Amino acid sequence: MDDTALLKLLEAGIGEDVAATQLNISPQQVKGRIREYLQAGILNCNGERETINWKAFGKWKKLAQTVETAH
Repeated sequence: MDDTALLKLLEAGIGEDVAATQLNISPQQVKGRIREYLQAGILNCNGERETINWKAFGKWKKLAQTVETAH
C-alpha cells in the first residue's frame, strides 16, 4: 500500500471509498490503515478536514521498516 499517496488523498478531502478505488485496494484496507494512522498520531481530524503529521508518519515508517527487517 502506498501510504504517502493515501495520506495525500485523505488530506485533500477524498473519501475512504474513492481513495480505495484510486489506489486499487479494498475499502477495508483503507479503514484499517486509517485506524493505524489515528493511533500513531499521523492523521488528525480538524472539523471537516484531516491534517497529516508528517513527522509522526516518518517515525511510523521507520519503525515499520525496523520490524520488517527483524523478521
